[in-house]
Amino acid sequence: MRGLLGAVLLAWALPAAAQMEPAIGAGPEAFGLEEEKDRRPPPAAPLPLAVSLALDATAWARVGVSTAASADVAALMGRGYYRLEILQLALLAERSGKRLSELTQRRDKDESLRDIAKSLSVEFDEVYDRAQALARGVEARLERLDRVWAGRRSVAPPAGPLRPKEEHAPPSPPRR
Repeated sequence: MRGLLGAVLLAWALPAAAQMEPAIGAGPEAFGLEEEKDRRPPPAAPLPLAVSLALDATAWARVGVSTAASADVAALMGRGYYRLEILQLALLAERSGKRLSELTQRRDKDESLRDIAKSLSVEFDEVYDRAQALARGVEARLERLDRVWAGRRSVAPPAGPLRPKEEHAPPSPPRR
């Protein structure tokens, strides 16, 4: 009888041991129960965000950039592209009907922006002037975004035109 009881307990224990293998169980993340803050993507950095806001979402979509344009701009910046170059390539792509990725591949092969524009039958000087104007807007937007970014890191919000500085003074210690 004891042997039979031991065999039954051993049989029940085998499936339990199989469930203890690493990565076999299902945690709360499998059911979408993890905390909301863990699922949100990190906020975009100010410079890629400012560059992505230079053109509207429709323009970015026409050149084959996803709806998260700031992430794509950040990836291009990570590859060594600078803001004016990204704007010029985006404008060239938009005016020629090409995808931005096609033009960046050509640029990666050290083809000049002027040569790319010439091969696309786009007037480069017009693109350059428009990109310069957009770059000035990026600078202005970047200053505002930097103020917002600084406000996220500080304890008190930065003083702005709508609030006098006195509101942001640190509280005085309690009197005894």
